[in-house]
Amino acid sequence: MNKFFSLVIATLVLSSCMGLGNGDAFDPSKAKDFSLTRSVSVKVQMPTEGTRCLIFTEYPYDEHMTIQALPVLIGYSPIDKVLNVPKASKKLYMLANGKVTEFTNTNISFQEVATKVTTRAAGDGSVIDFGDALYTYVWNYYPDNELNIPDDKRQVCTDLKITEPTTVKISYVAGINGITNDLYWYKYQKDGDNYPTTVPTGSDLHHLYNDPGNGGVGGSSAGDPAVGSTIELGDFDAGDYIGFAIKPENSSNYKYSTPAFNQIIHPGSNYGTQGVIRKIDFDGKEYILLGMEDTYGRGSDVGGSDGETAWADGDFNDMLCIITANPIENCNPENEIDPPTIGPETVYENGMWLFEDNYPKQGDYDFNDVVVKYRIEIKKGESTAKAYLDFAATGASFHNNFGINGKWLITDGTLTGYKNVYAGKHVDTQEILFTGIPIEMVSAEDASGATVTVPKFIPMLDNGNHTFDLETYNKHDYEFPNAFQIPTLNFKWCLESKRIDLAYAGYSAWVESGCSDELAGWYLGAVDESLVYTNY
Repeated sequence: MNKFFSLVIATLVLSSCMGLGNGDAFDPSKAKDFSLTRSVSVKVQMPTEGTRCLIFTEYPYDEHMTIQALPVLIGYSPIDKVLNVPKASKKLYMLANGKVTEFTNTNISFQEVATKVTTRAAGDGSVIDFGDALYTYVWNYYPDNELNIPDDKRQVCTDLKITEPTTVKISYVAGINGITNDLYWYKYQKDGDNYPTTVPTGSDLHHLYNDPGNGGVGGSSAGDPAVGSTIELGDFDAGDYIGFAIKPENSSNYKYSTPAFNQIIHPGSNYGTQGVIRKIDFDGKEYILLGMEDTYGRGSDVGGSDGETAWADGDFNDMLCIITANPIENCNPENEIDPPTIGPETVYENGMWLFEDNYPKQGDYDFNDVVVKYRIEIKKGESTAKAYLDFAATGASFHNNFGINGKWLITDGTLTGYKNVYAGKHVDTQEILFTGIPIEMVSAEDASGATVTVPKFIPMLDNGNHTFDLETYNKHDYEFPNAFQIPTLNFKWCLESKRIDLAYAGYSAWVESGCSDELAGWYLGAVDESLVYTNY
């Protein structure tokens, strides 16, 4: 049996359909491969070394164009990795510099040629080279899938402050959202430390760019402003402030870079800045970067009445621009907000482990005796992994202990009792961080048949009498394992004493096919809602 697919080779127990009689001998050659993951090789070469690339097993954006999918890799070009991904995933997706690339084959081998070679005159008459290096540098300050401003900086204003007369220009870099956005600029003056009480509207707002957000990155899709498209804002005097506003087509509200204006529009809210300006040095030259966020708040920040915060992501890259000035030293952000810290290359494994704990005896095949949601992080340069575990359900009379790769994590027998396995009854659970998880590297075959090395995480359960894991055979049955690795965090596990093959219509067909890759998505298919836990 292919070593890779031993990731979820499982403990076999008695079945009423195809079970072994008491006098029948177990035949290991008939054992099925119950694994639901496969190995893929990922090789990416971008024009600029260090380009940040996120790999997903599903399309990363939801209907609001907010990233909801969990990546399986955050890496930096050049990338040469092997990942474990669901067999049910027929496509892989790469997000780099705001652009999503879809791959329908199993392995990824991608090389992008340099494309952004446009040059534009800066505010001082010099030339900005919008090559891939600068383009990537900008994206690294406003990366996808990262909160760009910490909570304690939400009310900090980074609008441009003019200290001496200067001429200011702005150049379009990129926009990504899926929603048409318009960008405007406005000028104001402060009374000491106080911001104006009148919000810029109408003729006070000067239109800059219309970005149709049709799925491409600036300059790569029809209708997008060209990369480097430059507009002169004009001449400004000492004491002037320049702010920016973004307006999505599906909203009646302008979102301002000045926090005070957003709070005037939405009194009582905690809305802060919608635009972050940073001054950087690139290749010996100073640039001013602007990143706009077109949705109020983020995640659970639900102050105010706009109703948009449920899908805010806070990455501030819905429109990106470079600002130049002559002289540039006369134009600076009023306050500085440090960019987010970008972590090292990280491989992620996400899913659920489901156990039948009656080993070595017959189980009832509800696979809810211990249900563990897991998120594992393997960071480059670290010898061990982190595991975020949520013990979401137990349907057990045994007092179970739990571990991963030989390291016991729960040792007090507290994985017992009946929790979240009965309809209409719910107990809240919490994710727990465990560190120092051993990383076991094993040989496997990728989709092309090449021998590769992949990380493997094998969960263990001790029921007080016996210890078993995903590679322990029970020798009772050829239809069911004693444990499953389900490569999704959204699987609906069975109610107490409700069999998995009755709850999921595709399970039996998958097993009868010899656990074929083509039917490995049974856990994503039709389910009898009356037999599974739905009280999340």
